[in-house]
Amino acid sequence: MLSILFTRVGFVVFAPMLLSISCTNFITVLLAVKEYTESDRILGATAIFALHYLMPVDASPFVIRVIGKLKPVRILVLGELFNAFVVFGLIIGIMQDWNIWILAFWISLFGLSETAARSVRLEVIKIMAPEEKWQALNALAQVAVYLGMAVGGIVIAFYSDDSQITYLLNWALAAFIVISSIYPVSLRSHSQMDVRSQTTPRIRDFATYTLRNPEVLRNFCFVVLSMAIFQSYMQFGRIIVPLRDGGSLSVAAYQYCILVAFILSSLTSGWFGRLMSADIDLPVFSTVSALFLWVASNIDSPIASAAAFFSYIFFFELVFIIAVGRVLKAASKENVFGVSYLYQVIGGAFIFLFSLIGAVLTDYAGITASSTAFALIAISLSVLIRYGVLESRQPA
Repeated sequence: MLSILFTRVGFVVFAPMLLSISCTNFITVLLAVKEYTESDRILGATAIFALHYLMPVDASPFVIRVIGKLKPVRILVLGELFNAFVVFGLIIGIMQDWNIWILAFWISLFGLSETAARSVRLEVIKIMAPEEKWQALNALAQVAVYLGMAVGGIVIAFYSDDSQITYLLNWALAAFIVISSIYPVSLRSHSQMDVRSQTTPRIRDFATYTLRNPEVLRNFCFVVLSMAIFQSYMQFGRIIVPLRDGGSLSVAAYQYCILVAFILSSLTSGWFGRLMSADIDLPVFSTVSALFLWVASNIDSPIASAAAFFSYIFFFELVFIIAVGRVLKAASKENVFGVSYLYQVIGGAFIFLFSLIGAVLTDYAGITASSTAFALIAISLSVLIRYGVLESRQPA
């Protein structure tokens, strides 16, 4: 199953996302840590992460209308060129010693291309791959995200001064341009990649489609839940939890390396595919993740805290992967792009809002208060989605 990494669709799904996430995570973590160490407040550092999710929300009506009319290949090419433009701006900004918040705003532009590209890649999977490989390719896309976060975190330990950062960004600039030139060759033999609806798509149309399809809606809600609660807490938890006991940020990076190794080995053995197709109750995994979130934030032992934090990441990311895979399977080819973009915009809006609220709560009431609140909300919403308001939407 891991051989799909070396196929054309595997390249489209994996390589660009790995490069993009590595680059954005590397720079945002550097800026966030700098802000946190200078101010001793987690709110400013969280705001730097949260800005990444604000841009796609603000621009969503425009983006979905424009991108909905472009061919998938063109979207991917323009996205990588846009990334190259952002990296070029970062190089200038670092050389000119721009203010930290100007750099943070500039790197948030990555959010536009990443959100659009993730949505289009689900569409590419649906079009280019047979159904039995959808879950594996979806998992591979998430592996790229986790590996990118790990690479970005590990690189920080070795490259932190301006000259080294500029050197790495020059290589990233070249890589984005190269990848943009490979896309047309990778996708040229698939005629459906050149097809787009003649009508102008609207967010309202995709929202209506989601609401009218119970299976899409239920898993859509679990995707948004994993983003709104678990990823929101992650924005400030990944800094304050490892650093509160004098630890290192590289711990989180190595945790993601373990997660990547687990998923890749699971894909190789076929175990992951069986897990994805199994009838798993997602509230169970969400509840377990919430409990580990609380333990990681309140236990005194650095080793036990790191282990619990990894378990929190593992279970909520598993919920995310399974839910996205089910959305991919249940949504039609015509709507999978819009549904994916919609949950990323809604989830991103919640990440921006809840991460800042959590940071304020942590600054003024402590990590125990914020971790307890997030854990209780996650458990309550998980049960509500599965057994509450959505139960009435089950098909007869």
